[in-house]
Amino acid sequence: MDNLHISLRPVFLLFLLLSPVILMAQNDFSHVINEKWKVEFDIPPTWKVTKKEAGYVLGSDKYQGFILVNSAKFKSVNKLKASINKGIKQEEGTELTVQGKIYPMGSIGVSALLEGTLESEPAKAFLISLLPEKGGTGLTCIVVAKRPYFTQSHIDQLKLLARSIHFL
Repeated sequence: MDNLHISLRPVFLLFLLLSPVILMAQNDFSHVINEKWKVEFDIPPTWKVTKKEAGYVLGSDKYQGFILVNSAKFKSVNKLKASINKGIKQEEGTELTVQGKIYPMGSIGVSALLEGTLESEPAKAFLISLLPEKGGTGLTCIVVAKRPYFTQSHIDQLKLLARSIHFL
């Protein structure tokens, strides 16, 4: 599945429909191991995680917005980059497009700043996608907040999570 807007859609829909339930059901643990995706990663401090069928949703009392962590099934970084360039579009008024350049993350991933709307409200996002060097399922992590609340701290928090990713 080389299509970012399709792979993130179930997680966005889940968050938008169930956000009050998600925030009440968050777990307070700091390390995730997903055997199916063959990956492990740390949850940044002040964030709490909820496991959903399509991935993980993180919320924080300190930061506005949310972080999504989802599997990324791309055969190459070039295909991943092409998919990110298309942006994220949904019928519910969510449309995020790349602002500026897509940056390499070593030889195994990319990052990008996105801007647009979330449920028709102005929003910003920062995305990091990483693929395992040996091939297989990678991870796409994105932090999203309404535009007035999005700060460099959101980007820093996502980078902190991304630095902890270890493919098994």
